[in-house]
Amino acid sequence: MSQLPADAQLAPTTPVAAREPTARQIGVAVVLSAKGGAGGTLIAAHLAASLAAEKRVLLVDLDLCKGDVAGVLDLHSDRSINLLLDRLDNLDPNLLRGSVEVHPSGLHVLIQPYDLTDLHQISADETTKLLSFLREHYDLVVVDVGSRMDVVSMSAVLTADEILLITTTDVPSLRDAQRVLGLLRHLDVRPTNLRLVLNKVQEGVGVAPADVAAQLHVPIAAVLPADLEACGRVDTRGHLLWELAPHARITRALQSLWKTLRGETDHAAHRHAWPWSHKS
Repeated sequence: MSQLPADAQLAPTTPVAAREPTARQIGVAVVLSAKGGAGGTLIAAHLAASLAAEKRVLLVDLDLCKGDVAGVLDLHSDRSINLLLDRLDNLDPNLLRGSVEVHPSGLHVLIQPYDLTDLHQISADETTKLLSFLREHYDLVVVDVGSRMDVVSMSAVLTADEILLITTTDVPSLRDAQRVLGLLRHLDVRPTNLRLVLNKVQEGVGVAPADVAAQLHVPIAAVLPADLEACGRVDTRGHLLWELAPHARITRALQSLWKTLRGETDHAAHRHAWPWSHKS
């Protein structure tokens, strides 16, 4: 796990993070994968595209190492988040308008450049500044930070009203999820801002969801079943699950998560206090 620089200034005192969010007050939602390959990008893309039907939603690929939101949504463009990163001191609506790509679902997307030599790195303060600017122009900003535990991803987490931690149920992934939760606890992330999503779940394989919740001491917001056929078609065609497999179990499970974030289910049922007395 990457070490955070001593001068990163990641103290959890960001004014945005101090707000008490409710289901209808989420301005920034961060999708964080406990381990590479957990499926966080697919979940972030489908979550954002679904909510774009009724809200002004922006999906931000903030995995500055090798984010692939563009690949999941089959977007091909010379536009990228770099247009904003190059002018963080002069952000304005016109610049934003020229930076986003619009998906057929109506979702606005800030993608990473295809050319890996064009990748940018930004500081904690610059990350916070960017996300604060974006939240002013959208009802909801969904941020995919990938699985890296670095200054950018943790700054996004501290800015977020909602954090979805994505993990699979194999032991190595759950071990990494536990390590991530320990870091979030160290940074004083509010437990009320956090939900756990179990992805690629197969009956009889890995740790049972009930045991995951007991071991990690975090309630589970959604259990998404493994569906190689449906997800494989998404990967190869660049379409959304509800277009290619509207009746698949994975599609229905994702819809349940979307309804929760829209406030159509009891938001409070997913909240609990950090068990600080527990030792990882």
